[in-house]
Amino acid sequence: MSTPSKLEKKDAKHKLSLLQLAENLGNVSKACRNMNFSRSQFYEIRRRFDLEGFQGLIDRPPIPKNNPRKKNKETKENILEITRQYPGWGHRRITLQAQLEGLNISSGTVYRLWKKLNLLKRHQRWLWSEKQENILELDENQIKELENINPCLKERHVESK
Repeated sequence: MSTPSKLEKKDAKHKLSLLQLAENLGNVSKACRNMNFSRSQFYEIRRRFDLEGFQGLIDRPPIPKNNPRKKNKETKENILEITRQYPGWGHRRITLQAQLEGLNISSGTVYRLWKKLNLLKRHQRWLWSEKQENILELDENQIKELENINPCLKERHVESK
């Protein structure tokens, strides 16, 4: 935690004086009225002071330390790996597959990642997966899906062994 600024310390001292005034008066409502605090603010201030002491009175930043929507690199790579394996699937089906593999993600997470990478449309995912080094062989379902998307592929399809 960073060191508090002079203004933050001043606010914390103001809150501390509220607690002291309430104790001296023996009446929380009067102390709050005199210092322009609500009673709910008073009880929150007292709770934080009881738990953390003077440091608890210093205001905290209103933003979370972590962005809840930001996924770690491993989760992103797992989603992309499943997308590489099944480029014809939609975001809901990819989510179900990920959950079968033990990933706890929502379909919105997959959708947002695809949107960020411009992979929302099926043909965009097929083109993207084709560019990836990992995909060298296509199974029969993937070949049929490609042929449905572009009938010209039926003519160009050559099997090699």
